[in-house]
Parts: sequence; C-alpha cells; structure tokens
Amino acid sequence: MDSLDVRGYFGLPDQPEETRLPGQLVFSTADGGSLFLIGRLSGLGRQPSRLVGEAEGQSYTLEDCWQAFSAPVQGKQGLLVQHVIVGAVYAKDEPVTADRVSLEFANLTHWAATAGYAEAIRHGEGEQLTGRWTFWFDPIRPLTVSVPGGMLRLEQRRDWTGDGITSRTLTQAVWFHIHFNEVLPLADVIDLASDLQDLVSIGTDRPAAFEHFRLWPPDFYREVPDGRQIRQPVDYLAEWNARPDQHKRPPNEHDMAFTFTELGGMDGVAKWLKVAAKYRSMLGQVMNTRYERRMFVQDRLLDRVAALEGLHRAWKRTGKNRVALVVRLTELAALAGDPFTELVGDAKAWCERVKKERDNIAHHKGRPAHQDDGDMYFTAEAAYWLFVLCLLKLMKAPAAVFDHITRCRGFAWAKDALADITK
Repeated sequence: MDSLDVRGYFGLPDQPEETRLPGQLVFSTADGGSLFLIGRLSGLGRQPSRLVGEAEGQSYTLEDCWQAFSAPVQGKQGLLVQHVIVGAVYAKDEPVTADRVSLEFANLTHWAATAGYAEAIRHGEGEQLTGRWTFWFDPIRPLTVSVPGGMLRLEQRRDWTGDGITSRTLTQAVWFHIHFNEVLPLADVIDLASDLQDLVSIGTDRPAAFEHFRLWPPDFYREVPDGRQIRQPVDYLAEWNARPDQHKRPPNEHDMAFTFTELGGMDGVAKWLKVAAKYRSMLGQVMNTRYERRMFVQDRLLDRVAALEGLHRAWKRTGKNRVALVVRLTELAALAGDPFTELVGDAKAWCERVKKERDNIAHHKGRPAHQDDGDMYFTAEAAYWLFVLCLLKLMKAPAAVFDHITRCRGFAWAKDALADITK
C-alpha cells in the first residue's frame, strides 16, 4: 500500500466519536498527505496532533497533523498529515510499538532472483490448445537467520489478479519479516527497516521504495470464523525519502551492483545489518543523497564527504578529531582497495581534488576545482561508491560482490566519466 484516497469521519482521539467531522484523507508515500474536513475541528494546539477516524470500513490513526488552512465562512479546514496507520485507532498518548515487521521493497524479488513458477506450461489432452493447461509451481523455501535483536526471514507470497473470466495473472514476491526479541518503539523498527532498505537499494543500484510496511502490534488480534484469535498487522504509511524509481523495467544483472546470492544470502544480510547498525548515521546521510532527486550537486558532494569523515572517525576510533581530510580519504581508499582504484584511476589525486573541492564549497572560496557541475557530479559518485565499498569491506563481503560492482552499469558509467575528467 503506497497511497490512500478515502472519505469518512475524523476527530481527536480524546473526544467523543459523535464530534468527529466528515472529511477526505489523501495520502501518498511519495508526496505526503492531507485531510480536508467539512467544519472546524476544535482542540487543535500549536503542536502536531494525533487524529483518528473511520473511513470506508477501515480504522485510521493520523500522526503529526498540522493545520494548513481554515475557512470558517466556507465551513472547511485542511490539515497536513505526516504519517498514517491503517487498521488501528490509537489513544491520545498511546505509543506505537511492534514485535514484528513485514517489509516489501521495490525490486527485492529481482534482487533475490526468486522465480516462484517453473517456465514450463504443459497442455493436457494430446497437447491441444483446447485442452487443460498446467502451471508448474516452484515453491521457495523460507530462509531464516538470526540477527541482532531478533530473527530475520525471507518469505515468498503468491497471489493472482484479473476477473477470473477473461484474464488471470499469477504473481509472486518475496518479503522480509523481522521477529523481534522484545517489543520495540516505532522509531527503532524504522531504523532496522531502513538498514534493509539501504542494502537492497545499494544492491539493485535503484531506490528500494517501501511497497508495504506492516507493523505487528503485540496486542492486536482479530477473530476468524472458527472462533480463533489471530494476530492482526497494521499498515504504516509515511512520506519516505526513497521514492519509486522512474525505471519502467525491472533491473537486470548488469544494472545491479551485486545480488542477494553473491552477498552470501541471508548470512550476508545478517552481516550487513551488524555493520549498518554501527555506522547507521553515516549510512543514512549517504543514502539520502541517493534517494533525494532534487539536490544540488554541491550539497550531494558535501554530504557524502561528511559521511566519509564520520565513517573514518568511527572506524579508526583514534580519539583524534584533527585528522586531515586527505588522510581520512586516503585511508578509506586503501580500505576499499582495487575496486576504488579501478574507478578513479589515481586514488591519491582524487583525494586531493575532493579536499580542494570541499574547501572551495564549504568556505566559499569561489575557486572550483572542476570546470562544471558535471565533473563535480561524477566526483560525488565516486564518493558514494567509496562509502559503499568501505562498508562492504568492513562486513567482509565475498569477492563476488566486488567483482560484480566493477561491472555494473552505474559503476562503469562513473568510471568512464572520471577517466575523461582526469585526462
């Protein structure tokens, strides 16, 4: 679920249901959301408010709502909505927690290279087109691995679409599920989900937008027809930094930086999560420059260089804050090794150029080291790949990962452009 457009009744959670106002909730994980009310909702303060409502047979909790406009004469009120929980109504100060989360990312199924269906289609009754057709399923066994704070599972889901008369389309996808050892606040759940998202984004070399983000609150159940109580998840929607990619076709092997199998499968994912948790703030800073499309190239370079500085500081743990940027970059380039040298050619010269460019931008010296923003863009791309290579080295990724990175389209494109810059 990545968008909503529903009509119902909404109000403050600490006020009676009969005071709720009719309204329309519109939300998109790419653009955020708005709530348009008929009437005026009293009791809204200057701080972000939680609202709740019922719309088209579903419960909603709207988080961090701000008044955008109020037109008393027209009897209308509009609010900006930052987050939405679909399927639950939370009390005024009730915390949002979960002991499980289920995640579907864009391109995760292609990255994991799971087919789910055999290619063969066989016809019954003498192989005639009018006979019975048989589709051969290829079930994917769920994969499980222990991770810090819980258990991670990669699981297949099958479905079909169409009206069942003129068409029927079979679909399949894989999801990540995390079962936590304890109940976690929402912020901690998002951190772990983002670490997985960053991995899939790096591996596919495309933004791995959340296609489904399902929380499992510990005390949410529903009754099924036979009387049993089963756990009930809720969908969490937010305006995520990683938005759906504009590519119409799924990534192929040449588009990807590396595959799930090359990383080492679930064991490789577990190693990644340990490293990502250690360097999470720097990882988030770098990946934000990847997810944010409308970003000045100078800011992109500055943020990536700052993240590299932070990575070096956390990696070395020398206690020395006054280490020259060139020294930090040079040591990181040595850690990244041959793949980075292949990318930039002369690693030492690249480090010197980045230091000059960073100083020119940060201190407004007005003496750019490059002739145009195109050159700076590809220098910033090299900074991104340097950060990625260093994290992969720190998690001791298999050699196949680095071999694939040097052959992927994005890496090769940056390599050719950097070679032209240094001519």
